[in-house]
Parts: sequence; structure tokens; C-alpha cells
Amino acid sequence: LGPQSALEIPEEGPPLGERLALAERFEVGARTELLLAAFLSEGCKACQAVEPGLRSLAREPILSVGVFDEVAHAEVWRELEVPGSPFALALDPDGTVLAKGSFNTLAQLESVLGTAERRRAAGVGAASSG
Repeated sequence: LGPQSALEIPEEGPPLGERLALAERFEVGARTELLLAAFLSEGCKACQAVEPGLRSLAREPILSVGVFDEVAHAEVWRELEVPGSPFALALDPDGTVLAKGSFNTLAQLESVLGTAERRRAAGVGAASSG
């Protein structure tokens, strides 16, 4: 595992290829290609460090970013079996999980998006059922 890659563990979080209703919580525009769900916790130093990067990513027209707090969105965390924070899910606009992982830096978060883009182009999300 290189320092620029997020840690994607198959058993953590929802399975790749699974379609999530979580997508309904995002604003999807005509140009939206990916949804990024970031799971953060109050008081988490790594979470605080990546928040400016998340705000920057949210300005990208092809990306819709949602932040899910451990307390305010506890039901989402439980339902998706989020292992801890910071954690990210990258989804197709239809809610299909393309990539996921624990991350500590913006570069690692961007690796989740890069993995999602590669899998989306290869049709991996559509071919997998979990």
C-alpha cells in the first residue's frame, strides 16, 4: 500500500457493485459523473485536515459531495457498516458502489475517486453484484 492510496478492505463498508439508496441524498446535475460520500467524525484530527480538500472537490461540476457525520447520520453509518473515520464511498449517480476506503489525506481521497473512475469506465460496478 503506497502512501497515496486509500485503504480499501472488501469486508468494510458496503460491497462493491451494490446499489445504495444513499444516492438519493445527493444533488445530481446533468454533468454529475460521481457521488462522493465522506464519513467524518467530530473531533477527528484527520477529518478536520481533509475538510478543506472536500470543499474544493465539491466545486467540481462532475462530482457531488456529501458529508455524513458519525452522530448526525448514525443510522447511515450503521446501515453501511462504516468502519470508522475518515472513510469514503465513491458511487455512480445511480448509487452503485464503485470504490471505498479509509483515508487520511486528500491524495488518498483522490485515489478513491481515481479507482471509481477506472472501474466505471471498465463497467466493473455494473458487472458486480457484491
